[in-house]
Amino acid sequence: MARKIRVKEPLKVNGIEVRDIEVLRENFDIDALIEYAFNGKLAKWLRERYYDEEADEIDALDKDDPDLEDKIYEIFDVEPPLSEEEIAWREERLAKLKEFTSDEEILAKVDNVAFDQEDLSDLLDDEVDEIYLCNGRFLIPLKVEDKTYIGIGDSVAEIRSTTPIDFEALNIHFKDIRFNSAYQKIAIQVDDGEPAESLFNRGLAAEKAGDFADARNCFERAALKQHKEAVIRLANIYAEGKGMKPNLEKAFKWFLKAAENGDKASMNKVAAMYEKGQGVKKDIEKALRWYRESAKINTVVEAPKPQPQVEEVKAAPVAPPPPPPPVEEPKSHGVHHNEITIEGNSARVTTKVINKTGVHSHPAYNFVQTAGKFKSKIQILAKGRKCDGKSILMVMSLGLAYDTEMTIVAEGPDAAAAVETLRDLVDDGFGEE
Repeated sequence: MARKIRVKEPLKVNGIEVRDIEVLRENFDIDALIEYAFNGKLAKWLRERYYDEEADEIDALDKDDPDLEDKIYEIFDVEPPLSEEEIAWREERLAKLKEFTSDEEILAKVDNVAFDQEDLSDLLDDEVDEIYLCNGRFLIPLKVEDKTYIGIGDSVAEIRSTTPIDFEALNIHFKDIRFNSAYQKIAIQVDDGEPAESLFNRGLAAEKAGDFADARNCFERAALKQHKEAVIRLANIYAEGKGMKPNLEKAFKWFLKAAENGDKASMNKVAAMYEKGQGVKKDIEKALRWYRESAKINTVVEAPKPQPQVEEVKAAPVAPPPPPPPVEEPKSHGVHHNEITIEGNSARVTTKVINKTGVHSHPAYNFVQTAGKFKSKIQILAKGRKCDGKSILMVMSLGLAYDTEMTIVAEGPDAAAAVETLRDLVDDGFGEE
């Protein structure tokens, strides 16, 4: 028996004949639907397709209801469009979020991001289950269960408790977030009791074997027990992307902890990341502060051991020995001219700081500005350290005082010209009188 053909009148929305509720949602026009709702066509259209529940809700609508539009959006499970103010507010938050992450998946969830405690309370009131905490300190209410908190940038979850919390029992989860230091010490009590040094050594073995997931786990557990070397190892794993994509946000978090523990190399890393805006919002003042902190930690040079005193013995005068034969200088693979050594596409020269005030901000600025005119990579070697000659903060971090010896190294197509120009700048006292 042939199926009887029934003709069902479609709705016309935005010039499209709509015969399916999904097509209606895709071409939603609130003004057209309000008109259809009160001329009876919308309820009829729904009932013909057995959407009786939705049809009953449409029939129950009041034309004078101030929330009429919102109720229609809710009936069809369609998100209402944002107002101009809401769009501007959202764009502002999105721009702020992009300072800390470029992850498209996170950017798409900007409405679930808390930038401060007030944002967090709003999201909790809206019963959002997965909340992103962006670069700040947030008090976590333990009475609100069944939540997942995900950190962006340097985020701290403040837990106010004098005893370890069983977060699993509360169904509260944390990802990429560190606890406040007071709770960190308390949380260690729920650890399995393995000493930090043992965890660190297991992490080293796992890293050597290429099992970076296990290495990260061991290093992080050791780091939470205040193992300083584990903190540095963990930071480098995230920065270098061992066994995963590099995660500069996490790398910064652990480098900062290592810097706060007094590690000089980590201080320079933190300063550079602040300077370039890598894994953290760009902040030149904080970069300069960490470079200065690093410069305060000087390499300790062991004092020469005192020679044993030998009682002076008078002896008969002895004729001076004949002068030693001239020693032939070893041949260099490079070409020397004007005290500059050139080898292939690299060049170097050693000179001294002659201006009495040393390399403070003005000389450092002149040096970096001059270095920036050349294509070659330029570095300064001084006081047992090496820095980028095109970064004013790095140059200042060396603390080059009067009479300090410094070596200028350039590598690239114009290396010789760069070294010669920069040497002349130093020898001229950076243009200072």
